[in-house]
Amino acid sequence: MSEATIKRILRIALWVLMGVSVIFAAVFVAQIYDTNNRELQMNATEPILIWTYVLLAIAAVAAIIFPLIQVVRNPRNALKLLVSVGALGLVILISYLLASGDPIKVATANSNPDFSNRTVLLTTDTGIIATYIMLGIAILLLAYTGVKSMIGNK
Repeated sequence: MSEATIKRILRIALWVLMGVSVIFAAVFVAQIYDTNNRELQMNATEPILIWTYVLLAIAAVAAIIFPLIQVVRNPRNALKLLVSVGALGLVILISYLLASGDPIKVATANSNPDFSNRTVLLTTDTGIIATYIMLGIAILLLAYTGVKSMIGNK
């Protein structure tokens, strides 16, 4: 298959995913609009959560398969891929080591066991801290490239 055909297929697939997402969002908003019925809100939330899981699975598969295709096409990129995966692993390890996992003391802690489940709290803390670290790195890299381009253009 030619590269133009692959790009066209991917573009169509992305538009289909976007269209389905917009439909799910519109149905969700229509179902919960101007209602305080908690049961109705929960029933409206379930399909959009399932669609979110489907999109997450598609993104995870794409994030694994496309770099592998690139490595097969150009083996020199394997080292860059390994460095990137190692850096991501390091960020997650640092985030895990910084996560506390202490029980949350709130009024609903007795009715929801996740507020005192150490595994859930460690996983959640790790994800939040990793997001903060990667956001900080992204902002620093953005500032660095901006300053570098300003200096380089003079």
